[in-house]
Amino acid sequence: MVCAWLPRVSPVLDLGCGPGRVTARLAESCWWREHGRVVGVDVSAEMIAPAVARAAANVEYRVGDGRTIPAGDGEFAAAFSVLLFQHLGPAAVRGYLVELRRVIRPGGTLLFQFVEGAVHNPFDHRYRLGEMLCWCCDIGWSAVAVERRWFHRDWTWVESSNEATGGG
Repeated sequence: MVCAWLPRVSPVLDLGCGPGRVTARLAESCWWREHGRVVGVDVSAEMIAPAVARAAANVEYRVGDGRTIPAGDGEFAAAFSVLLFQHLGPAAVRGYLVELRRVIRPGGTLLFQFVEGAVHNPFDHRYRLGEMLCWCCDIGWSAVAVERRWFHRDWTWVESSNEATGGG
């Protein structure tokens, strides 16, 4: 899904990369292997340590929180996040979306997945699609596409564009 939806641009950020499985697969895919650079960011140094040890030349891993991503303004052409937002409360998700807007250049793409629903437990946060799209719009993200129930019945994917003005 990530490879199919992301535009062929570089560099690309994988926020909440964990052990780097998706990061590495993207970096090894045809276009990125030859032309791209992929950066994985995770809050846990222990989680990404094995990925760092086996990283290809076009992959970099950084330790950091999604509310203060260790990257320059507009450093990335695109970003994605998979299996992250269900572990974050509403304020953190909004903070991550604000910070992603800072590090993705104007016109860039964000692809993220969240679990759809209305339940908030300490480690199982579910969000309504309308709620998520409102946050994106308020911050300056423009929803381009929504895909429901791909891969898992509760998963929703949103592709957004970083508008040049507004939000933030």
